[in-house]
Amino acid sequence: MAIVTRKNFSVDIDKPKRGLDSQQRLLEQALREKENIKNTSLSRLHGIKTEIIYYEQIIEDRKGNLANNASLNSFDPNLTRFRKITDLVILTDELDSQLDKDVFTNLTFEGSAKILPHTIIPNINDFFIMKVFEENHLFKIIEINPVLIEKDSGYEIRFSLYRQNIIAENCELNINVKETYTFDYNHVGTEFRTILRTDENDFIQKSREIMYSLMKVYVDMFYHRTLNTFLIETGLFPDNIKEYLTNATENNRIPMIGNCLLENRSLYDIQLMHFINKFNINSPSENVHLITEHLKPNKKWYNNSIFSAIENMEIDRFKNDKQLIMYANSNLHSNTNRLYGRFVIYHIPTCDPDGEVCVIGDWLNSYSIKDASNYFTLDLFPIDFTSILRSYDSDLMYNRSPDYEYESIIKLFIDMISTFISEKDLSRKRSIILRLVNIIYDKYINFIYEDDIESPYDIFYIYPLVVYVLKYMTREISSREFK
Repeated sequence: MAIVTRKNFSVDIDKPKRGLDSQQRLLEQALREKENIKNTSLSRLHGIKTEIIYYEQIIEDRKGNLANNASLNSFDPNLTRFRKITDLVILTDELDSQLDKDVFTNLTFEGSAKILPHTIIPNINDFFIMKVFEENHLFKIIEINPVLIEKDSGYEIRFSLYRQNIIAENCELNINVKETYTFDYNHVGTEFRTILRTDENDFIQKSREIMYSLMKVYVDMFYHRTLNTFLIETGLFPDNIKEYLTNATENNRIPMIGNCLLENRSLYDIQLMHFINKFNINSPSENVHLITEHLKPNKKWYNNSIFSAIENMEIDRFKNDKQLIMYANSNLHSNTNRLYGRFVIYHIPTCDPDGEVCVIGDWLNSYSIKDASNYFTLDLFPIDFTSILRSYDSDLMYNRSPDYEYESIIKLFIDMISTFISEKDLSRKRSIILRLVNIIYDKYINFIYEDDIESPYDIFYIYPLVVYVLKYMTREISSREFK
């Protein structure tokens, strides 16, 4: 099992590949632009980013990282086995602006390009399909020279035109393709693999699309621009919870700092905000990055929370399964903060099987909270969230019907979280989560908005937890130690 660290979570690789991105890379072949290839250590490299389909020879006796410079005479494309790599990005030289199409399509045409470090090791007689002048052409590598690219080992290749005006799907080399892979451009300049098996890449791309969609909804619903954090407004809760919150402020209605026009009272969860920043849960978002933590959590609170349970994959850590709601009508802990007039959420434990919460006064004293004048407890997790997590059944999840025809999207997400935390068999864990990702992507991706969910406040905790699971799984699969 590949080890995924907190540092891995900070690497920004979670943006999905948009259709426009692909189109732009192809258009760059005809433009004389020189822009950074990526915001990484390779950012000073210039060239035209060109997307190709690469046919790499499968060579049994290859030695380490040495390029294969075997004689051209020993090559027969009809007998050679290939590894096909789609979406590979190379850096090509700019075509001469005076070059005309008729000259280019002459079979004596030659060109050069750079292979980025930690992508592929080219071979003499490898092939690739590249679009030039709006037509696909097949090229053969005829020369390889190792070069330093930003202090790392890359390759410069020379290639010649082998077949012109071909249909990629009907390429003659496809008959001898034994393995199929995909290049992940997001991983360029990182410690993750750039060449992934097609099934691995499919899972990663679907996960990225799901994460992107979840965070777009999450930001739209909960992001507070003035305070640069996530808050949940009382208007999203059921009537009974709204009544509790309204009663708490009835005799002491103080103005909120940084409130917006028509904004309801809102709640701030200390541990959740810390969790979101700690694991860069916002990375799939286009608009929100590091949020402000207006209060810092005590380790004792965090280590017994759902966030610690998912981080350590240990359900026994999930002891604080209730929320203490405190009206911030004073500066908590004598710290100046901007939560004045709002509610602050703490996670506290249930003490007995009947569901009674510990004596609040004793609990507050144990955490040195002595200045709270208004507090009460609620369960803000989705219905059955806690019971599902604590009653996880490996065989049931592994063998259950894959269609989830009568389940809600929230139930699917809870099953994913539960599997991630409690499933001990790594192979099963991957298999179950893969199945759930496919179901969500194929059937439910358009039903993740607040209007589609019976209890919109469920999203407040579920979406960040699901993003964590998908970030972890995609990074584990992308690791060079993955097996």
